[in-house]
Formats: sequence, C-alpha cells, structure tokens
Amino acid sequence: MSKHTYTKYRETATIPMDWELRKISEIGHVVTGVTPKTGTAKYWNGDIPFVSPADMNEAKYIGKTARYVTPAGAAHGRIVPENSLMVTCIASIGKMAVSTEKCITNQQINTIIPGGNYDTDFLYYALKQKVKLLVALAGKTSVPIINKKSFSDIYLKIPPLQEQRYIASILSSVDEAAAKTKQIIGQTERMKTGLLQELLTKGTGHFSFKNTDIGVIPETWTVTSLKEISSKITKGTTPSTYGYCYEREGVNFIKVENITKQGIIQQHQLVKISAAAHEKLSRSNMQKGDIVVTIAGALGRTAIIPDELLPVNTNQAVAIVRINHPDCNNEYIHYALQSSMIKKHIAMVSTVGAQPNLSLKQVGDFTLPLPPLHEQRQIAAVLASMDKKLLQEEKKLSALLAVKKGLMQSLLSGKIPARAIIASH
Repeated sequence: MSKHTYTKYRETATIPMDWELRKISEIGHVVTGVTPKTGTAKYWNGDIPFVSPADMNEAKYIGKTARYVTPAGAAHGRIVPENSLMVTCIASIGKMAVSTEKCITNQQINTIIPGGNYDTDFLYYALKQKVKLLVALAGKTSVPIINKKSFSDIYLKIPPLQEQRYIASILSSVDEAAAKTKQIIGQTERMKTGLLQELLTKGTGHFSFKNTDIGVIPETWTVTSLKEISSKITKGTTPSTYGYCYEREGVNFIKVENITKQGIIQQHQLVKISAAAHEKLSRSNMQKGDIVVTIAGALGRTAIIPDELLPVNTNQAVAIVRINHPDCNNEYIHYALQSSMIKKHIAMVSTVGAQPNLSLKQVGDFTLPLPPLHEQRQIAAVLASMDKKLLQEEKKLSALLAVKKGLMQSLLSGKIPARAIIASH
C-alpha cells in the first residue's frame, strides 16, 4: 500500500495516500455543553437526556442518564443531535460516548457533531487513541481542563468514509464480544456471591440449626478462629529493607495488587527477587497451600499458593496463614475468608487512615463456621467450579482486549486495510 508523510504544524504522520490528517474542527462542529439552572423546576424532569460525565462509563453508547430536562430546559442548553461524539474535557478527562438520541450535556463535555463524510463510530475509536494526549493537554492542576480551542485543534488520521465504516464495524464487533463476556463474568460473580452466603450459613442438606456468636449455622458445625487452626500467621517485608532490589528473574514476589477480588494471583504481573533476598526474608517463605490475605490497602483479598508458584515470597502488606489442623480443608478456609461476615468484620476492626490496614492479631481473630471435613470439601468444590468458569471468562476477555488493542494500532494507522479483513471473513 502506497503511503505518504503528511505534516501540519507539529503533527507528522505516515498514512496511506488516500488518507488525510484533519483537525477536529474540520471534521465537525464542536459544542460545549451548558447546564440549565438547577433551581428552575420547569427545566427538569422531562424526557430529554441530560448527559454528565457520571453517565459515561465503558459503554460506547449513552443509555439512561441520571437526569432529564424538559424542552424548556433543553432550550437553555445546547442541543446535541443523535449520533454525535461526546468527550469529557474537565476534571475526568477522556471519557467518550456516542449519543443515541437528541440530548444536552453539562459544561464538562465537548461534543463533536460530525459532517457528512465522517462516521461517528470511527471517530470514537480514533479519539480513543488520543486519551493520553487529552490528559497531557489538560495539564496537572487541581481541576484538569482542556479548552475548546485546544480540543478542536487535535489532529486525527482520517481514511475515506467506506474505510471508516469498515474499521468501526471490525472494532465494534470485538467490543460487542467483550461486553457479552463482561456480562457473563458479572452474572457468574453474583451467582458465586449468593452461593457463598448460602453454603457458609446453611451448608448442604441440613435441617437442624443452632444459634452461635457468628449467627445461625447447622447443628453439626462448630465455630473456630483462624489462630486456632493455624500453625503460622505472619507477613512479609519489603526487600529494600535489607538492601535488596527487585530483579528481572528469580523468586516470585507477591504484592497486594497481584491478588484479585476473585482470589486469583495474577502470576504474569509478579515481580522477582534474588535467591539471596528470598533466603534473607525466610519468615515469609511460603509453601504450597498457604493462604495469603491482604492486610494493607485493599483489605481482605485472599488466595491459595499453588505448587507452580514456588518459590514465592511477599511483603508486609500481605499476611501468610498456614493451616495446620487435621479437620480443616485449606480451600474451604480460603472461601470462608471471602464471606460477607468476614468483610463486615474487617470493616469494623480495620485501622482507618491514609492506607487502611489490619494487624496479624486481627487476622488471627477472624471467626469462621467449620463444617465436618467432608462437607468442607463439598463446599470448596462447588465454589472452585465457579472460580474455574470465572477464570475462563476473564482469560477470554483479556484475549479480546489484546486483539482490540492490536487491531486499533493497525487499522487506525492504515497499516492494515480494514476492507481486507472484512473480505477475508
């Protein structure tokens, strides 16, 4: 494909011969929103959407909004027609959405009303690639802001209209697949939360129950604290305390941010420490089956150490719990620590400050329902099956997002013609 280098002012780009560089102001009319007077009742509670940044999430299209205006209210705003591109330019910079009907926006939003030779969905993706530029233009102030002129002067690489539509179609199909996957993840998470509550309070097949300090549980269950069933509750240390640095290779090192809310250790994100550092930090050397609990920042996330992660260490923001009781199943204890009861307890006892934290004593005092061992295994197996499904869907989502990133880089630069991809499928 023949290309040329196109230069305008400080913007230089190598693009196909039939592409152009265009300022946003050349692509369409730019409108900055206005909020009608909030104290005037006749302006509000109509049926015309009033869009604010809070209404703009990950979705490409604006659905329901928190507030609506009347025709009188809209007359005191600035009308945004259907199929226009809204972009936040004050405070929360770079949120974007396409209007699906006539609406108005508040003053934090600049809207591009495209001309006839421009596809709005294409512009949505083209401008998504400019989010870092938008943030840079806003500057580092208490309230970041991009003025209308700076926004209007941003250049975009623009192919012919049909190619725009092809590009938008391809990227939209990936977005739709990702949205469906996110929906499945959300449904599975809600189902797991419900099952967790049900299984940890009612168990499986019980008819007799009793009152305890932690609530009503099956008659055959007992109540225990974490310290009663553990041989070790400790935490790690930052390697730099002893003069060690993180390494490119070596022993795995877990931080809070590596443990997800679902109890998964994101192994591809782990940093490394040297064997010498691991030996020095012997207190926090972990074994297969140890349970880690986050005790600083994001409190109460838990995970089990698998064999393939060894050797592994951690810092002072993560507690290590080593279960050593013949009547306890590690996986069950891991799930019991995710219960709403434990979350409520953490909220009550955690230290509040710049960074919330838990002490090791508080972790040891966690109180749990303890079914017979065979039932612990049954409960853990049911919840593990939910986790397996979640992990599969999260891997699928990660793959889709990686595909989208690659496609955006290739399609929006003209390196790969979208029509060729359309034709091959």
